[in-house]
Amino acid sequence: MKKILFLTLVLVLSGCAKKEEAPSRWFYLQRAYPHKTINPEAVKRARNQYLRLRRFGTKNMIWQLAGPTNIGGRVTALAVNPLATNIIYIGTADGGVFKSIDNGHTWTPIFDNTGVLSIGAIAIDPQDTATIYVGTGEANSSGDSFDGNGIYVSHDGGMTWTHLGLDNTAHIGRIVINPVNDSIIYVAAMGRLFSTNPERGVYKSTDMGATWQRVLFVNDTTGCIDLAINPDAPDTIYAAMWQRIRGRDFRFVGGNGSGIYRSLDGGATWTKLTNGLPAGDNIGRIGIAIAPSSPSVLYAVFSDHPGNRIGIFKSTDGGNTWHPTGSYPEGTSYEWYFGNIRVAPTNPNIVYVIGLNGYISTDGGNSWNDFTNSIHVDHHDLWIDPSDINHLVIGN
Repeated sequence: MKKILFLTLVLVLSGCAKKEEAPSRWFYLQRAYPHKTINPEAVKRARNQYLRLRRFGTKNMIWQLAGPTNIGGRVTALAVNPLATNIIYIGTADGGVFKSIDNGHTWTPIFDNTGVLSIGAIAIDPQDTATIYVGTGEANSSGDSFDGNGIYVSHDGGMTWTHLGLDNTAHIGRIVINPVNDSIIYVAAMGRLFSTNPERGVYKSTDMGATWQRVLFVNDTTGCIDLAINPDAPDTIYAAMWQRIRGRDFRFVGGNGSGIYRSLDGGATWTKLTNGLPAGDNIGRIGIAIAPSSPSVLYAVFSDHPGNRIGIFKSTDGGNTWHPTGSYPEGTSYEWYFGNIRVAPTNPNIVYVIGLNGYISTDGGNSWNDFTNSIHVDHHDLWIDPSDINHLVIGN
């Protein structure tokens, strides 16, 4: 019997249809007017004003709802303490970071004092589980996926936070920490959603985030959406790059810049992996996962522009060659909103693909079954307990 904890936020999914897209689009246009994009300096001023209000109090202020009332919310990222699995951290699209110390029964907001509420990634230091990294800016590219302002770290389990820079990365899709040297951290930076900007790609720190170096860049509309690191050879890193940009009246979620890159030397050099993988100018979001118990086995889920799932691919030789799995669960027409895949820590043949629904394969991708048909839809992150692979936490 699987023990599954579901973290649910109900949302109106932007991008499904014109009617459902209107609230988030109106919300965005209202704040961008009279320009095409929201001024990041205006966002910074608003955050600073918010922090001053929190500091000095708001008891004499009267607030009025400005609307709209149905902007979507969701769990975008989660992390579980591997040494005390009752401790769970979740990041949300528009609500900051929450912590539970009782296996999800109660939650406490722990990130509000930063003034940043859009969260893209959370990672726990494997050598010091009181150290938590948060990447701000949801990377799912919805109409209400707002910019963040880089990376934060807490060394006391979320009680206090320090800003570590990468301010202009805007949206962060993943943070991975070298499992044998926690001074080395990699960050997947997507860059701004509604404009071009050069602060995209893969960033590396060798001093726990004190300084950063960009080690992979494709172009000013292509960012990194996912990362995987080989636990047995942590200088081997895989990066899923995604070319995407939105405007007030358009959405491009694919391009020639998309693809999987591999580094064998800790990010110093990179090679684009192509043998057996989809190619072309319509390749969209990609999710990648490595099998911890057999790191030569990798899985990747591919979508296209405008957002259809086009396949799940498997490599058994560390990414040198790939082949499509025997089948794959049908996705949606907006897979740019999902795109995550996971492998069970102790079994390379147990694979999960999460999206509108969640699917599991127990035979290495040859067949799939829905494991989320009794809960709310739209799944964005999944944790599998390394000591009990039947214990799952999923955020939707």
